[in-house]
Amino acid sequence: MRIAFGADTHVWGLGNIKQSNLISSRKPAAILLYGDIAVQDKKTDFGRHRADYLQRDFFPAWKRLSASVPVYAVWDDHDYIANDVAGIKGGKFSEEEHRGLRRIWKENWNNPYYGFGNDDGGIFFRTRIGPIDIIMLDNRFFRNWPTIEEGNGFLGLAQMAWLEEQLLQCTGAFKIVVCPTMWTDHVTNGKDSWGKLDPKGREKILKLIEDNNIHGVLLVSGDRHGARAFTIPRVSGFKFYEFEQGSLGGRGGPPASSNGWADVQLYGISGRFAFGEFSFDLSLEDPEVHFRSIKDDGEVIYEITLTQSQLTPNNLTTGNPTSDSLTTSSPTTSTAAVPTLSDENDDDDDGDDDGDGDGDGDGDGDGD
Repeated sequence: MRIAFGADTHVWGLGNIKQSNLISSRKPAAILLYGDIAVQDKKTDFGRHRADYLQRDFFPAWKRLSASVPVYAVWDDHDYIANDVAGIKGGKFSEEEHRGLRRIWKENWNNPYYGFGNDDGGIFFRTRIGPIDIIMLDNRFFRNWPTIEEGNGFLGLAQMAWLEEQLLQCTGAFKIVVCPTMWTDHVTNGKDSWGKLDPKGREKILKLIEDNNIHGVLLVSGDRHGARAFTIPRVSGFKFYEFEQGSLGGRGGPPASSNGWADVQLYGISGRFAFGEFSFDLSLEDPEVHFRSIKDDGEVIYEITLTQSQLTPNNLTTGNPTSDSLTTSSPTTSTAAVPTLSDENDDDDDGDDDGDGDGDGDGDGDGD
């Protein structure tokens, strides 16, 4: 079974028919989209939010993908209000506008449910795809902005309590936990990340997983306009794995890698269209998950296989992945590992037009 995922399509990724055909051809059970998907900085202008969704639905690439693969989605800052904005922006926007943004989201995405399933807010949810638990978080609706309120955290108290409860209830062989912004704080000095803005909240989540020996947790993120993977080493010797796949739109952004991250980074790219994919083999005594980062031309940029025991906090005897289970290929080396259905392609990866050189088109130079 396969699950595709990624973030930061913006307009460019929505129109990339080569990428959407490739994803569909691999027949994933679902695709997880988490942030900066279709709406671009429309603040609280509800009409312009709806116009961006209408534009989304005109793209042949999007229509083909969404008609062939189940889609699950949560927002990030650009879908929500604007760059790096969360909550109600220090009172600048009204509660009515806050709720209206959520209502428009619900009208345009078909998730199993939204938030608590009532009017208490948020768009987070948990679902199950075969033997895999999926938790997709909302790090915008409840967060205080521009500073995190002590005790409230990235998710807000109620969503954090919900997350803890869901993690304890999950029984799947693997658990994919999605947050639109990064769990680590390496890229862009931790801009808008858990590691920089709410390290206590992140520690609470990771410690809960360790203390309760919750196996098979895969951390997924986006936002930084590129694709990277990191380990999060723990004092116990255990490592969490974060897969940041913010490359569905092919935008350039922050550096793909850094010597300062060398001991924890598995790979990194920027400025290329690529999606993430988990494939699962539960027939083995020690079930496996295989991660691939795949360019829109079919090249496998990076791949790694992890076992369930390697992702079990209190089972440290298996150590790190062996060299046989980890394969990398140069981003510039063509491979024929993944088939494509069509060479028809209407992507417009022609750089940005705002003069700041970061490839995101918003003029702020930060790459998101």
